Amino acid sequence: MITELAQGAARARLAPHLGGRVTALSLAPPGREAVELLLPFPEDTTELLHWPKGGIYPLVPYSGRIRDGRLRGEAGDVALRPHPDAAPHTLHGPAHRRAWQLQAVTGCTARMVHEHPGDEEWPWALRAELLVALPAPDCCRLELRLENTAPGRAPAGLGLHPYFTAPAGSSLCLSAAREWMLDATVLPEAMAQALPGVAWDGPVTGPVTRQLSDWGGHAALRLPRQGALTLQASPMLAHLVLHRPAGVDWLCLEPASHVIDGFNLDALGVAGTGALWLDPGEAITAWMTLKLA
Repeated sequence: MITELAQGAARARLAPHLGGRVTALSLAPPGREAVELLLPFPEDTTELLHWPKGGIYPLVPYSGRIRDGRLRGEAGDVALRPHPDAAPHTLHGPAHRRAWQLQAVTGCTARMVHEHPGDEEWPWALRAELLVALPAPDCCRLELRLENTAPGRAPAGLGLHPYFTAPAGSSLCLSAAREWMLDATVLPEAMAQALPGVAWDGPVTGPVTRQLSDWGGHAALRLPRQGALTLQASPMLAHLVLHRPAGVDWLCLEPASHVIDGFNLDALGVAGTGALWLDPGEAITAWMTLKLA
């Protein structure tokens, strides 16, 4: 079932059964009509293994790929089921392909919850919550929480994966202190490189996929005739993937708590990956706000 939140002319459409997704989002700055900011996610989707592009989905319990479907760390080597579109690697965790439950809905706020019991894709039990709110007609806020409900320590990560509309003439302003070079399978090299500060300032043409770190939690996407969209993220989301294929009118800015394959890099002694392990009952939280001016 689709749930729609409203605040003035702003609208956010939620599909808990489709992996806790925001399928559409329109914001309305003062004195202006609402602007659709996301590539719409098809709400009649029934196939989430090979999910369609669009909307915003939660990255739980990790972002990106895990090399060769094998997570190395405190629990030793743990085999994970690869994703067929990234084999032999995994891809973006299982939560956005599972049903969530809708809770605590008001006119402009809703909470979605997902309980993962542990399986061959991710053997550690967890509870995830995603709050979506329209605090003002020009603003949307998303808050994500991940709790370890397994009996022992567990690896944990989270993030958000939006598909923003970006027609010809759109430009991006983004800073970062570090960048991880990616190979042809979208896995990073073992060491990040320092950046002079500005990671991108100008039009974004694809194909491009970049893994950035220490980006300050701020990005600005300037849309022709539609205004300027500002993305702000909490310090927990210190890593960001910029992705735009060739020949499309959208791009992804994906804030996350760790870099791609961060758990394995951390096990190799690489610093600054953002990889985390949580005790039983321990939780992490993060937020992202989108504001249109």
